[in-house]
Amino acid sequence: MSKFCPLLTIGPAVPSFYLDNRVQNDKDNDLNLYKLLDPSICTNWLNTKPERSVVYVSFGNMDCLSNEQMEELAWGLKQNNFYFLWVVRASEEPKLLKQFIEEIADKGLLVK
Repeated sequence: MSKFCPLLTIGPAVPSFYLDNRVQNDKDNDLNLYKLLDPSICTNWLNTKPERSVVYVSFGNMDCLSNEQMEELAWGLKQNNFYFLWVVRASEEPKLLKQFIEEIADKGLLVK
């Protein structure tokens, strides 16, 4: 596969019911577990950025960061030299400081 698609995935990339069934009622075969209200939000934002300048961050549905980890990741993303697109579950969003969300508007896109 790596000959045709030079990507690396980290963590489970298949539904939980194929693995250990830790996520109850996970019957979705689709790898896209986030349903955007308007998918063009991401593509329009990405199209305004130079090639190879955006970092994609997503921890999926199987991991939860502590408040401290979420804050460290947030400030690390803000201080790097890349734009970033960060997928954050709605249940995790309260862990982000409002100040962070306001300050990254020109550099990052948060997707719920």
